[in-house]
Amino acid sequence: MKKFMFAALAIGVLGFTSCKKDDDGDEGDNGNGEVVELVCKTCEVQSISSKYCENEDGTVTQTVGGQSASVDLGGLSFGEFISLIEITGSCK
Repeated sequence: MKKFMFAALAIGVLGFTSCKKDDDGDEGDNGNGEVVELVCKTCEVQSISSKYCENEDGTVTQTVGGQSASVDLGGLSFGEFISLIEITGSCK
């Protein structure tokens, strides 16, 4: 379990870079009751697959093994975040 938690944390930390936006048709709630389409990427680092969806508020939702967490982009764009992940893995 510690390895999984470390890997998930490492992916979250490494996940700061750029990739072109890719819309896979996911939907979310913008907080105002409106349904919006989310831009998402699925990335794999060291055989661990994570899904990142842009929240358009400076955060992304990271989903690993069915558990989701919000990750602050720290001023980076979603594309820049994904590009950082791609330094050690791959995204589609």
